[in-house]
Amino acid sequence: MASWFETRGLAALLTMRVLDLILRSRALARRLEG
Repeated sequence: MASWFETRGLAALLTMRVLDLILRSRALARRLEG
């Protein structure tokens, strides 16, 4: 069973990845719109 610290670290990493993808997709969409 994963410890609380490991679970928290994994969740933080996952959140950062998701936010990064959202920011990139929004920036790309804005660039395509002109």
